[in-house]
Amino acid sequence: GTHVDGSYPFNGSIDDFRIYDHALNEAQIQADMGGFEVLDPFAAGLQVHLDFEPENYVGGQVMNQGSLGPVANGTLGATGSSGEASDPILVPLVDQAMKFDGSDDQVVITGNPKTATGTDDFTTQLWFRTDTTSARQDLFTVGAGAATNEASILYIDTGGQVRVDLAFTSGFSAGPIVTDGDWHHAALSYD
Repeated sequence: GTHVDGSYPFNGSIDDFRIYDHALNEAQIQADMGGFEVLDPFAAGLQVHLDFEPENYVGGQVMNQGSLGPVANGTLGATGSSGEASDPILVPLVDQAMKFDGSDDQVVITGNPKTATGTDDFTTQLWFRTDTTSARQDLFTVGAGAATNEASILYIDTGGQVRVDLAFTSGFSAGPIVTDGDWHHAALSYD
């Protein structure tokens, strides 16, 4: 829920975050976006899958259900010393989701999957719902940052559209306005 440097925090909820080690096509993304079919992560190339279910949330970590296993668990925390110890928090919905406060919350995956940085094929997808409408909000940043010029960033721009940057090169805005408080699915597939 933030940029590499902690800026552009997300205010809303995120669910079912996934990173694949290859580019999925549109039909595969549509079939996968329901999240109801449990995939074999090794066969499907699913490296990271944070589903935010209570049974996969242990001691401040969201357990990775993907093929990278525990090395890619998501550690809950805040970007600065002002963060509350419990942020972000699981919120009960139809399913579970992770709630970000738009201030300093983030989930950090320590076993950074290098394939999702714009240097190799990958697909990253998630469900999200916003609680604010006016500021840039980063949904996720994957990569080592500006030092190596390898990263993928999916964010909501100030106009309320989803935008993507790869390898710190400005990408494109696409689709409808998503800052409406409804649930939306976003996927970034790079081939």
